[in-house]
Amino acid sequence: ESGMSDSYELRAYVYQARGIRSGDESGMSDAYCRVSFQHRSLQTRVISETVMPTWDETLVFDNLHLCEDPRQMLKNPPEVVVEIFDKDTIAKDDFLGRVGSPVFVHANAGVQPALQWYTIKHLSEESGQLLAAFHLIATSENPAIKMQQLPKPPQTREKKYIVPSGIRPEMQRYRIEMLTWGIRDMKRFQALTIGNPAVQLECCGEIKATEPIEDMKKNPNFQKSTLVFESIYLPKKKIYCPPLNIGVVDHRSFGRKPLVGLHCVRNLERYQYSSALSPPPMSTPKEAREKGKTFSPEAADEPVAVVAEIDPDKKDEEKFDWWSKYYASIGNASAALKVGDYSKYYEDRIQIYNSNLEDVDEFERLSDFLETFPLMRGNWQGENSRTI
Repeated sequence: ESGMSDSYELRAYVYQARGIRSGDESGMSDAYCRVSFQHRSLQTRVISETVMPTWDETLVFDNLHLCEDPRQMLKNPPEVVVEIFDKDTIAKDDFLGRVGSPVFVHANAGVQPALQWYTIKHLSEESGQLLAAFHLIATSENPAIKMQQLPKPPQTREKKYIVPSGIRPEMQRYRIEMLTWGIRDMKRFQALTIGNPAVQLECCGEIKATEPIEDMKKNPNFQKSTLVFESIYLPKKKIYCPPLNIGVVDHRSFGRKPLVGLHCVRNLERYQYSSALSPPPMSTPKEAREKGKTFSPEAADEPVAVVAEIDPDKKDEEKFDWWSKYYASIGNASAALKVGDYSKYYEDRIQIYNSNLEDVDEFERLSDFLETFPLMRGNWQGENSRTI
């Protein structure tokens, strides 16, 4: 056994978190990490208004003196504790969760730790995940353990060390597109109805937003429905891929824009197309009608209220204009002056629906190209969570 203490340096690589608890009624947190080891602690910078913060920091604990036998330390490494808090400028900071993990100790100087996801616990409940690694490096010579070559100090940002390139995820450029069709069934926020909502898409700290809906009661759909990140860098390894936040803000008087709903897409893999597999092209209205398929509203020149099953081989249909077909289909003889004996030339009438197509059962809420994301409000992982 060693009769004297040995010197070490601990490097805590704190990269990011996902799905953490919200400390505010808005559903967001001003999050920071406090890393504790032995009798010392250090903390990261604060990332404001998010539930998936990316700190990208290396916290360095130097001049550590441990009396434990180095050979035992290799078998049973000491534990580091990470606590996540929500910064509050007035009251006490809110505790969001804790992670406990053994540090990485290796006799081979060339081996570096790998980032991994740790489950954050708040009391007995899961409260998100933390992507981090912890490396304990020997800085004094001891026959029982090889002195490791101290890695070069990582680059700095705002007087903070970042995670070095050998440990941080390898990134690849992507393009993200989201079709925002509309918003449905929003409940009141702070006793007021939701009147002019807009969608905010957040990924890796970047935000894109739609124009607000002018009047939810008249038309709950967006005029311009596509949000695009032209160039965004995401990890190559799917295990490191960050989540995607879909938030809804309500544009109110005096410039107020409260967050009234939030959805976190944790797994982007199911929405991913590789360069070798291009996404299916959006059909034009004409192509969609000819092929019997639905089409993107972006491709339509004007709203479509009817669905027609047209056989292009029937040449007789060209004798009648669209309104003739329409009046013949609804059986309005007084209005269909040009129709004549329309039915014997064209047997397949236009099918008319008296409601929105998304409310018709056979269209399954347009799920062939749309997906409904339930919005949450407040502390969505706690007892105050609620679906809106």
